[in-house]
Amino acid sequence: MATNTEMQILDKLWRTEDALTGREIIEKCEDRTWESSYIHICLGSLLKKNLIRIETFKQATKNYARAFRPVFTREEYFMMIARNGKVDWRELLLRIL
Repeated sequence: MATNTEMQILDKLWRTEDALTGREIIEKCEDRTWESSYIHICLGSLLKKNLIRIETFKQATKNYARAFRPVFTREEYFMMIARNGKVDWRELLLRIL
């Protein structure tokens, strides 16, 4: 199951049609003051949990950055959690809404 920060990242990825780089995720989370290194730790964790995948590489200045996309839709993710019984229904509903 994703942490609160990972859920915020997943939410940004679910709300966009394009794959996003770590920098783009930071830019879309205007209410957060995440450092680039922190986002990359969270992205690494999401990759290990098989919740996101590397979709492509985007040019960012002179270098290329990995761009990520969720493995599951929002609905698939919450159904998976509900089936595993790892979240109580009240918390599940709060996260969906």
